[in-house]
Amino acid sequence: MYDIEFESFTEEFEVELVKEPPIDPGYYPVTASKDKIIRKTSDQVSDVANKSFHVSDHCFDSNPERQYF
Repeated sequence: MYDIEFESFTEEFEVELVKEPPIDPGYYPVTASKDKIIRKTSDQVSDVANKSFHVSDHCFDSNPERQYF
């Protein structure tokens, strides 16, 4: 009764995960409790740091969120 036709295509593009900070002060100030911060250079995440980090430090809202990461 009907013929359904479709077309599929793939397009790649880059998405900025973090916008460059303003020139002054040159960074985005972020505050968090010391126990809710994980740094890219930490031994805890060194094996996956290249996959997970788009900023130098991750600041978490809660310990369960930090543990899940």
